[in-house]
Amino acid sequence: MDDKVHVLSNNGTFLFRFNNGEFGSKWCGIWKKDTKYFDYFAFKVNGVFLSSSNSKEFDFYDSQYSTLRFVTPLGNITEETVCADGFVVVTLKPTFDSDIEFEFGVNIRNRGEGYSPDKRYSLNEGGKKVDISYSDRHAYVVYNTGVFHANEYYGVHSPGVYARSKGFSEYFDDASMQNKYVPGTIKAEVKAGEEFSIILSTKDMDNETAYKTFKNKMSQVKEYNSLISSVYSHAGPNSVFGAELLKSSIDALYSFASFTNKEIYAGFPFFNQFWLRDALFVLPSFLSINNPSFVKAVLSRIASIIDPYGLPNFIDDNQLTVPKQKDKPAKPTTARFPLHAMDVPPLFIINLYEYYKWTGDADFVKSVSEGVKTLLKVGDDAIENGLIHDRGRLTWMDTLDREYSIEIQALWAKAFDCAEELLALIGGDSTWAVSRLSGLLSGIKRYTKDGYVSDQLNSDVNSVNQLFLPFYRVSDYETTKLILENVEKNLLCEYGVTSVARSDKIFDPKGYHTGSVWPFTTTMLCGAAYEAGMMGLAEKCAAALAGNLNAQCSSRINEIYQPDGKPEGCPSQAWSVGMIPYVMDRFILGIDVDLPAHKIRIRKPDKSLKAERTLLLNRNTVKLSFSNGNITSDSDVKENGETFEIAL
Repeated sequence: MDDKVHVLSNNGTFLFRFNNGEFGSKWCGIWKKDTKYFDYFAFKVNGVFLSSSNSKEFDFYDSQYSTLRFVTPLGNITEETVCADGFVVVTLKPTFDSDIEFEFGVNIRNRGEGYSPDKRYSLNEGGKKVDISYSDRHAYVVYNTGVFHANEYYGVHSPGVYARSKGFSEYFDDASMQNKYVPGTIKAEVKAGEEFSIILSTKDMDNETAYKTFKNKMSQVKEYNSLISSVYSHAGPNSVFGAELLKSSIDALYSFASFTNKEIYAGFPFFNQFWLRDALFVLPSFLSINNPSFVKAVLSRIASIIDPYGLPNFIDDNQLTVPKQKDKPAKPTTARFPLHAMDVPPLFIINLYEYYKWTGDADFVKSVSEGVKTLLKVGDDAIENGLIHDRGRLTWMDTLDREYSIEIQALWAKAFDCAEELLALIGGDSTWAVSRLSGLLSGIKRYTKDGYVSDQLNSDVNSVNQLFLPFYRVSDYETTKLILENVEKNLLCEYGVTSVARSDKIFDPKGYHTGSVWPFTTTMLCGAAYEAGMMGLAEKCAAALAGNLNAQCSSRINEIYQPDGKPEGCPSQAWSVGMIPYVMDRFILGIDVDLPAHKIRIRKPDKSLKAERTLLLNRNTVKLSFSNGNITSDSDVKENGETFEIAL
């Protein structure tokens, strides 16, 4: 069996595990957001542990359900796992009479917490429920049959040794020591064909709730599978993104989201935080999968934390403070990253504009108008010599000290472009936005070198960041052509787009931001190339993304790859797969939804494009079919030059 991992996730609860049943990483276990509760669980059946040595088959159905099959000397055993909001249900189904011992390890800790030799837990049990607590947090285990035998054990282990032995990088797991607490075991006698079920929970359950959970656990699986299938039926298929890639992207979006907390997590297992930058890159895809209400909820939550400095990289409850600056209040920050970034504010404005165009929800735009004006002032205050001056590590390339970064110019240019209409709507000075856009576009021309557009104003680095210009449609035809041809020639490899050109002076094939392949920028290139008519280049990108799928994590795409194809970084990264529905709609299919104007505009499709798409827009349902350079629909389609229009 392949040495891969998988993630089951539901509203910020997730189980991370190897596909063969091992919990071979400090990141493995059951988490609620960025707090770990259970380190591992293990079954011993008739004296034999179920493990990688006897696991024979793994099926990842979707982000809420998986099965493992084991073969023992006495017969076969199936393990079904269901992830719900706040708990995980594990069911063992042996084909023979079995004496089962269930062992579980607990390590209640924050994601950044290391080994603590003095950690001790409180243990209470009764009524087929075990309660383990540490500080104010509890880990509960509920079982349908059997008896708990208390036998507390405190120890130390290094689960990451297993991950390292299977080729996972040190970045994934440093094999450090971890706390191990085993409160005891649950023993049960189970007849052939009967079930032994366990609930591992971060919240308390009474007996009636637990009974209903055991009884109805598969109904949730069916409901979720029906949801994913329904969304996919509206979104696909198409001739660019294959069925597996598109379905995985849709499922991933739901798995990275917490609809309860209005959050999107950047990746599993160790980016399980609400990174605003990452969230805002994938948020438009929730429009494409028919969930504008979630987009609104996330934007509303982000708007609530806008301050005079803008917006943070991520929301962290453990914030430090640096001294007050000028006439502004003290600036929050975190130990690892400067809290406020220069790419998050324009991404918020761009996302707000996308939401407005898709829904026509002018009332919501007006409700966050003060925040919009504050963020635009952040951009205006950062203009120096006609460009946005970002200092230090305030971009997605946060391991590098950069300034006047080209993607920052692109994002703010797009934000000022969107702001013209937003300001007109909320009573601001739209001519101001036009002026800032014009000045920025003029300044961007200074980045053009011989054959490429430079990463920074005063450097000669040929980086992937120039892609932000065509992706956000702030470059002219000649510049777009220059960028795409350069990226195809100097940055594209079989596995996607490298962060800098292979011939560049700072290129390092093992460098995080100086050579690694990033699937999220590969997705950008796919869209920009297709829109520019470079179909072959777009197809290479789509093939690279499909090839990257399942590299180290079932149905997901890694954060980064080395140019030789070795997967590294986070094995399940949100923006690596989550941008695909948005790119499909806006760039591949060329759909521009404009509900305020009561119309849909669609770029005339390439003859090679074959696709089916159903748009759900407020009370409107529009079915589209793309074939042989034409569009047919159940609505009236009018051709207007190089575009088709549908009135709503």
